[in-house]
Amino acid sequence: MKPHGLAIPETVPLTADGQLYRLLAIQPAGNVHVEQGYIGPADRAKALSQFGTYFELASSMKAELVLAPEYSCPQDALVSAIRGGDLPPLGALWIIGLEAVTKRQLADLKEQCKAVTWIHEDVADNGGRFLDIVAYLFKSHDSQNVVRDVAMLQFKTQPMAGTFERNNLLTGKTKYILHAPSDTIRMLSLVCSDALTFAPAVAAACRFDIHPYIVFHPQLNVAPRHPDMAAYRAALFALEVSERIEVISLNWARGFAFATGDGSRSQYGGSTLYTKSPQFDRSDERVTANHAKGVYYAHWHARRTDLALFNYDEHVFEMRLPKPFQHTGAVLRQRTGPEMLSLRRWNGEAGAWEVDTTPDDGFGDLCASYKEGDCNYCSSPPHTPIDRERLLTLSSGKLLPRVDWHRLDLLPSFMAASDERSQRLTFTHEPVAESREFRAAHLERFVKLQMYVLTDISNWPHSIADLRDEWRLEPPTAATNFRHNLVSASGNAPGATVMYLALESPAAAAELRDSLISAWGAEHTRRLVIWHEAHNAIQTLTPPVPTIGDDDDHPASFTRGAR
Repeated sequence: MKPHGLAIPETVPLTADGQLYRLLAIQPAGNVHVEQGYIGPADRAKALSQFGTYFELASSMKAELVLAPEYSCPQDALVSAIRGGDLPPLGALWIIGLEAVTKRQLADLKEQCKAVTWIHEDVADNGGRFLDIVAYLFKSHDSQNVVRDVAMLQFKTQPMAGTFERNNLLTGKTKYILHAPSDTIRMLSLVCSDALTFAPAVAAACRFDIHPYIVFHPQLNVAPRHPDMAAYRAALFALEVSERIEVISLNWARGFAFATGDGSRSQYGGSTLYTKSPQFDRSDERVTANHAKGVYYAHWHARRTDLALFNYDEHVFEMRLPKPFQHTGAVLRQRTGPEMLSLRRWNGEAGAWEVDTTPDDGFGDLCASYKEGDCNYCSSPPHTPIDRERLLTLSSGKLLPRVDWHRLDLLPSFMAASDERSQRLTFTHEPVAESREFRAAHLERFVKLQMYVLTDISNWPHSIADLRDEWRLEPPTAATNFRHNLVSASGNAPGATVMYLALESPAAAAELRDSLISAWGAEHTRRLVIWHEAHNAIQTLTPPVPTIGDDDDHPASFTRGAR
């Protein structure tokens, strides 16, 4: 900044205090036009309208961090925002991925907006035709203490695999590291495939050992979690200091297609916020509220990292976040993770981003894909998505045999796979076959339990016979220590724990039963029933019947746990 006579700006997201900051992120959709000198929105008129309204929204909300993915923003929209005064206020930082820009167009852009201070490296002519730019927009003070608008441009340094960018991209060499005057929290942007060559362990200039970081990864990518593309995240969250690092990966919405491709549309999304905050709020209340506004929780167990998964469809996401480091007393450091404030979808007729109160998580369509129309998935209030996932997990016997099996960071469906892949049951946008099979295994067992096993009275053991004529399946609750999923419709009989394991072997079924008895105690497993299929018939498994001579440490003893 010094060569331009500007002070280092005091941006809110990079100031290490306890103040929350407001994040606004756009996830655009639509076709992507590709030709020798251009990548960007095919429908530029729509994009101009969307980004014009987006910048107005960001300005009116006074959002402190405003983001847009790679190749998404028409340069004309940026010019209009600059000329119209829709720019970051003091303390705010906007990071906007521009459509492909030639060197001539960049010169014209600067000429049209002379009131802005432009900062960027000189780009050597390597035969490429265009630049892939992320523009950092902020305000700073000059030597006379006059406020100046600044546009600092970072050029992509690494072409994407394949020949198009290799043959057409003018590459840069500089990655900017932003910070406030105190130089505590830092920010770094990796433009899509720049991540392929970024190795945190040897990125000496970043000094991850000293500085907390926000890493922004803007993309236009059909495979945002490809192992090579995601390797930097695995490396970052393996660092000893990874609790002080947060990553925001922002992609285009699912359904985009390259005009010169085979016509197939991307199945991703995949935009995600990653954090390892020790105080992350996994409460049912926070996770349910975020889910209702299009952001879904998962726990990346391999890296002990919490994920906020964005709805894959076209939206603007507004959330409130704590800083990755807070220079305050330990008792005041509350890095509780993202809190969704609003979700907006594009209304083309009105030309506006309107609040979306009913984002589609895909669960309704998943349930409808099963032919048994009378099956009750508890999909209506007061039951929540978390209730439904606990119900499906318990009913299918896919829980961890622990007292606290219901915790969200321990529920298998809330655990992201080692490759970050979501396995959520009530957020079904993840298209990978393994995730589809995981969801299907739970739903198929649940449907079979409700529609066939429980409706055949010959399957009912004596231990729960009092429920046989008046039962219903319901999510387990704290009132029963999250044990009972079969309850009395009249409330006149105690509840029970029932599971259907499909074709699990008798040995596996017995192992699960015994593990649950050991973990929960006999008092909470007297009314446990496990059904599985063997020898072309449904088999029923219950706890061993206790006898008077049983030692009270026997897992089926009536006195065990009652001392």
